Amino acid sequence: MTITVLDNVISREYQDYLEKLLLDNPEMSWHLIRNLNQVKNNQEKIDTPGLSIQSISDGQDHGMLALVFRSLAYNLAEKLNISIKEIINARTFLQLPGGNLNETNQREYHVDYAKPHKVLLYYVNESDGNTVLLKQRYPFSYNKISGLTTGDVLQEIEPKKGRVVMFDGSHFHSSSVPSKQVRCVINLDIILSSFTN
Repeated sequence: MTITVLDNVISREYQDYLEKLLLDNPEMSWHLIRNLNQVKNNQEKIDTPGLSIQSISDGQDHGMLALVFRSLAYNLAEKLNISIKEIINARTFLQLPGGNLNETNQREYHVDYAKPHKVLLYYVNESDGNTVLLKQRYPFSYNKISGLTTGDVLQEIEPKKGRVVMFDGSHFHSSSVPSKQVRCVINLDIILSSFTN
């Protein structure tokens, strides 16, 4: 399984534009998610709320961010030398610092979509809160795509503004709760064409 991580995959001006658009724009309509990333601490479940904007779902565009995220997806595809057949989902997540939540807490892992796909994660800002990918893969004949709480870590990716990571969407994964500042990512679930550029 190949995990691709590229830094500064888009220009600094484009990076700054996306950060300002999502984090400094009072017109942006974020939606509360009460449990963006549930963790366990001494068998007690702790909900970690966050914010989200869904701009593409099941291939259908919703609002002006759909165009922005489609443009980003195709820019990333060019740098990654891949060809996108379909953008299934495009959304952005904003996690708030979690105070005393730390790496010793047990995460709840998930997959984004119950069909074969690739994930592109673009990190909007400098933050902490690693993305953790497990070796365990989702059997697409199964119907529960979240709830896994243990597994063998395949790789951890540190958030960094302008960084993109691409991985097979069948791998269970989870974000970590940031401790210092907000953590903003753009999450793109895509299907690749059978050829590359």
